[in-house]
Amino acid sequence: MKLRRAVVSLARERDELVARREAKENEKEQLNCSLADASTDLQILQAEQLRLTQAWNRVVVSIQQRDVVFNTVNGELS
Repeated sequence: MKLRRAVVSLARERDELVARREAKENEKEQLNCSLADASTDLQILQAEQLRLTQAWNRVVVSIQQRDVVFNTVNGELS
């Protein structure tokens, strides 16, 4: 009788451990999906940052060219 209770107890414990393992595997899968999504978002943000930086650099170059032309014309008029 004692042995039967021990077997039932161990079987119950095994079932609980299997359920916990499955829950942890599901949690791991969800975390992997979240990590993949975050990685994709980061890549998109980095590409956007690069695009904005390049646009800003073009603006700075345009301003510099404008200043050169302005100073040249202003010098010729003086």
